[in-house]
Amino acid sequence: MITPWQRLTCSTAAALVTKTLFNPLDNLKVAIQTSDVGERGNILGYSKKIYKQYGLGGFWRGNTALLMRAVPFQGVRLTAFPLISPYFGDTHYGRFLAGALSGILAVTATYPLDVARTYVQTGIASTTGEAFARMYAQGTMYQGIGLTLMGQIPYDGIQFMTYSALKPLLARRRGDKKPTPWDALLAGTVAGLVAQTATYPIDLVKRRCLVTGQPVWATARRVYAQAGLVGFFRGNTTNIMKAVPQTAIQFALLESMTAMWIRFNRARAAARKVQPGLEPHK
Repeated sequence: MITPWQRLTCSTAAALVTKTLFNPLDNLKVAIQTSDVGERGNILGYSKKIYKQYGLGGFWRGNTALLMRAVPFQGVRLTAFPLISPYFGDTHYGRFLAGALSGILAVTATYPLDVARTYVQTGIASTTGEAFARMYAQGTMYQGIGLTLMGQIPYDGIQFMTYSALKPLLARRRGDKKPTPWDALLAGTVAGLVAQTATYPIDLVKRRCLVTGQPVWATARRVYAQAGLVGFFRGNTTNIMKAVPQTAIQFALLESMTAMWIRFNRARAAARKVQPGLEPHK
């Protein structure tokens, strides 16, 4: 077993690597989400638009704000889940509730950083500092948090439930009792695909609310009036391209680093039992 602090180091390191690696696709997703529903374009077109406006660095625009939010966010949710889940039981329903509660804790602790990231990504603010100044002046630190929780609760519930169920199942199908990082990679892929697709419409409406300042239901009605149900999944292809491999790699890194900590703790415990120069008691 590992300590909560060791789990936190695994969670934050995995978030740091994956978020930086996939930030260009996240910027593409936000650009598509916040553009007018009637505006036509594809991934290549929006990529050219970002490059023309900001240069190559534009694909990592807002990365500082992203990491400031993502690292503590993932640290909280990935550390909280194994600590909370025993209290809800080893069932699908229990895992869903534990995942949902982990998401609530993480969102509440880091939401202002998410608003700042959206401001920088969409050009409302040029720097993270300017974003926080605007948020403070306008009183928008927690604007849209209700909608975010509406999306995060089912997202984390579905993701953790799916991942926790698939990982040991994949190991058993191979005849192994202990899941490997490859099992975590595959389970994370499926969990990311299911959770992202199921909750994407809520994320799209939330982003539009932050940019336009309109109420939730007014924004949702506008999206539906302009493009129907398909409009709520605008940009979902880019989202899947980013979120699914990101989730898979994140869980694989998390399991690999957790295994390293377990080996370290076992070696340290063994070294304490047999000190140098002393024979063990028979």
